[in-house]
Amino acid sequence: MNGPEIHLTFAPELHVFVPAGRRDGRSTVTTDGSSTLGHVVESLGVPLTEAGQLLVDGRPVATSHIPSAGESVEVRAVARPQRVPGAPLRFLLDVHLGTLARRLRDVLERFAPALAPWTRCTACNGRLGPADKDSVEDRLEQGTQRTYDVFAQCTACGRVYWRGAHHARLAAIVDEAVREFGGTAV
Repeated sequence: MNGPEIHLTFAPELHVFVPAGRRDGRSTVTTDGSSTLGHVVESLGVPLTEAGQLLVDGRPVATSHIPSAGESVEVRAVARPQRVPGAPLRFLLDVHLGTLARRLRDVLERFAPALAPWTRCTACNGRLGPADKDSVEDRLEQGTQRTYDVFAQCTACGRVYWRGAHHARLAAIVDEAVREFGGTAV
């Protein structure tokens, strides 16, 4: 290309998208003189869905801006959490989905949904409510009937829950997630 040369700096959160030779977040690029800044950013590997505000010599510009010679461009990351105000977000993970659960940590970081553990059914995502032992007794194994007294039941499908032998381990995982990502442990 024989067009204007511009200087780009990418926010640290965007370095993962930038090719290995430019991982310091700085790039000098010769453009064709007619491509938009959005096109230049994407051609360097950063999807526009991840790019936040674009600043040229300190002033905000649109992705449609055509860069001129010598401009310094700062590409900021999308503000986090990336969430539509008022839109309900609900996530339910079972610890048996370990790999998926680890990958969905970026979902928690990005969208910051309100966490309300122990309030949803793992079968249908219905709300859980307290259940009297007598009202669910016919749905319990004999060992569970003898051992446990506190139950919850899904208001949608009727599935019964109790704090079984694995509850302490699960509660520790939930407490850690609530500490890290916010919410209220119930």
